Amino acid sequence: MASSRVHSKSKEIIYPESDGKPLGETGWHVSATFEFLGDLKLYYAERQDVYVASNMFLYYLEGDPSKVVCPDCMVIFGVDGNYERATFKTWAERVVPAFVLEISSKKTIRNDLGKKKAIYADLGVIDYVLYDPLGDCLDIPLQ
Repeated sequence: MASSRVHSKSKEIIYPESDGKPLGETGWHVSATFEFLGDLKLYYAERQDVYVASNMFLYYLEGDPSKVVCPDCMVIFGVDGNYERATFKTWAERVVPAFVLEISSKKTIRNDLGKKKAIYADLGVIDYVLYDPLGDCLDIPLQ
């Protein structure tokens, strides 16, 4: 497993880049993720100060690798959008995503509406959107 490392005064802190879990629930979920990612990248293609990412670990508390979430898609303003990152660390970039999209399923909906929603709210994410491509876990498929 690949990891990114940060050296601290007393010990090395490892921020993993992967957890080995699959990308999506179904082919529809994977396709929806890729479609949104592609559309967002295209929409912001002319903006050098916008980074669009998908299924990347977002670390939100320096020194604690357990404080991590992995948005299906996210848009971050005010950063260099010209290069890819292995992970996104809010303290290093000094910004949090403005937009997060989660592709929901029966398996993920409780987490999407519970823990993830609370984390994103605490971080100050402005727009948190859920999409249910199969229409089986949200009353309105795009919220």
